[in-house]
This record gives sequence, structure tokens and C-alpha cells, in this order.
Amino acid sequence: MAFSLIEAIYQSIGEIETQKAQSNITQFIQPSSLNCDSLRFIATKSFYSKFTKMLKDLNIQMHETRINEKKYNLFNLFTPQAPKKAFKCKIADKVTLIASYSADSFKKARQAKRTLDNFIFIELHGLTQYDPQSKSPIKLNNTTIKILKFMFKYCDNLKKRKTLNLASFDIALDYQDNEPISKEYAISKATYLEHIPADFKTYQETIYIQTDKEHNAPNINSNLQKIIIYSKKIKNDLLYPLNRFELRFLISD
Repeated sequence: MAFSLIEAIYQSIGEIETQKAQSNITQFIQPSSLNCDSLRFIATKSFYSKFTKMLKDLNIQMHETRINEKKYNLFNLFTPQAPKKAFKCKIADKVTLIASYSADSFKKARQAKRTLDNFIFIELHGLTQYDPQSKSPIKLNNTTIKILKFMFKYCDNLKKRKTLNLASFDIALDYQDNEPISKEYAISKATYLEHIPADFKTYQETIYIQTDKEHNAPNINSNLQKIIIYSKKIKNDLLYPLNRFELRFLISD
């Protein structure tokens, strides 16, 4: 049976969190494509050891990189204790894998009375991207699917003792519309946006819908933290119009 990333997400977060996410997604007019573009996990050090061994078996090597100070400031992490480095690699042309420490992983370490490097944030970005000439999303390659299957084999948010926890994911709703990005356009795709307790802020032709201007703003409702709307034609130099609604969900632990 073909691997379904969205089904794997729903299975790992459980029925209640799935229903919360779907109650937002189904408010939108049917898009031309609905997929997950980003995943953010909190992993224990023991899982990360297994994970890096698996990457080595796939001939994938992560390279050390510094996380810029701005990102640490956003997450309130720029402290003497905070590691200032991350590990990063490309696992496909458009798919990036990042491992680093986060505000959430620090919180977990402190709650468990462990050192700050005992929990690690693992992120996958670019899972739903396009080639400039094709209007269909690029299919995930075998390596990416193997990595995702490995991660979801260990990921179960309903377990009491977790080695891997799905903390957040972005659902991408893509519309082949030649329409400028605006509040009116957003509401035309989901009329409930007119009544949600959040602000519409525009920055560099992108709309951010969230409860305040902070990066880690409180959720809009249930598990929906923010919505980001932008033109992928402009952002990714596509040869055809494509507007994306990115719904970011935060999963309660």
C-alpha cells in the first residue's frame, strides 16, 4: 500500500487532535492539492542515535551549521546554556532535514530534570514543492519515504513514554488561482476566517493570520496556531499561478 503522509500524521496524533485539525481544514474550499509541507518532532537522545544510524545506512550525512541569533531570540533561546548549533542536510532536491534544540525541547528536558541536550528538535521542510514547469507537486523520493516511515514507526503521541513526539505540522492547501493575496481573497476560500479571533498582517506580499505578532503566538483555536498565505509563483519562480494557504498545527503533549 502506498505511503500516505497525512494518514501517518493522523494516526500518530490520535482521533481527538485529528478532529481538531480537520475541523479547520474542511472549512476551506477544495484546493487543487492538499498535502503536508513541514513536520517538527521532539526526539529523545536515544531516538536521535537510532535516527542518525539509519541516515548513515542511507548514505546521508548531516552537516553542522550555526542557527542564527535571530531564530534563538524568536524562541527565547539565546542564553548561555543554549547550544548555538544545528545539523542540516538535503535528503531530496527540495526536502531539508534539520536537527537542533528548541524552546519545546528545553522545556521537556527541564520537566524531566535532564540536561538541556537530552531532547532534540527534528524538522523536515519542503515535503510539498513544485517544479517550475509542472502544476503537480513533486512526488516524494524513496529515500524521503524511508525516513518518514522510520520516524512514524516510533512516533505515537498517545504513548505515555515517548521517544519521538510530533510537535507541529504544516498542511499546505494550494490553489491554482491567478489572484492577488489579500484578506478578501483569503475569506473567499474559507468564510470562517472573517470571524476567527486573529489579526491579518501583511508583510512582503504574504499574509499572516495569528493572534498576535509574536513568532510563538497563542493558538487561534484548538490546535491551529497560524495561517500563512502567499504566492508560490512569486516565491518559487513558477511559470503558472499558485497560491498557498499554510495551516500550522501545534499538538498538545
